Amino acid sequence: MARGPFPPQLVELPLLGAVLGFTAAMMGISGADIYDFQDIRSHMRYSRFNGFVNLEDNGILQVDLLMLIAGAIGFLTALIGLFLAARQFGKRRGEYSGKGTGAWLIMGLLLLAESGLWAGTAAAYTAFTVTRKFSFSRGPNYSEPFNLAQQAYLRSIFQQLTTGVTGPLTVLTLPGATGIDGAYLGEWGTVYNIDQANALPNRYLDYSNKWKAATAISWFALGSTFLVMVVHFALPFVWKWLGLLRQPKHQKGYYNEV
Repeated sequence: MARGPFPPQLVELPLLGAVLGFTAAMMGISGADIYDFQDIRSHMRYSRFNGFVNLEDNGILQVDLLMLIAGAIGFLTALIGLFLAARQFGKRRGEYSGKGTGAWLIMGLLLLAESGLWAGTAAAYTAFTVTRKFSFSRGPNYSEPFNLAQQAYLRSIFQQLTTGVTGPLTVLTLPGATGIDGAYLGEWGTVYNIDQANALPNRYLDYSNKWKAATAISWFALGSTFLVMVVHFALPFVWKWLGLLRQPKHQKGYYNEV
């Protein structure tokens, strides 16, 4: 049974859509992490414990910024690819050439560069979330041993950072109570100095779906970008081999855009 011509852009369009989705998600998650750190630090400056301790991200924000940039570049690349793929429907360009997008070589090189960028970014983010953790450092108003209010303050910072729900750093007291409830403090009730405080947080990957999701999505973004690059370069040759190209009626009308 003879095969008829088939638009190759129909193969590339959903793959580019996947790249668009993963890169958009990556921008959102990395941007949210940057915002959370800055928002908590802002609340720390305006709390009554200003200058007690500093919140250290230990490099994760630099990688977040790299993720944000990689996501923006990938998002723009996918948008360009979708536009160029849609243009292949005009005059049946894709069916004649077997190419999933216009500007085939340039688009392929963009995807190649984007794959390399995501490989480095995903590896760096994974390394940071697996080996690094946030910590506290001494501020100008640091004092020890920590009292109950200071322990509750550190616990509040910890909770906001690991849950991703930020707000004023308040100290919880039960109705009618004269002090802070010990059950509320949990393990933070045993922290009396900076070293003990820094021993409690685990690596980033152990907390919050935000960091876990960012690590996973970075690899999905790499995988989808690499896949669309391979498909992009392979389509013209595969289409020719499978006999899916539309044969031009006249040589003058043959379309083969590079």
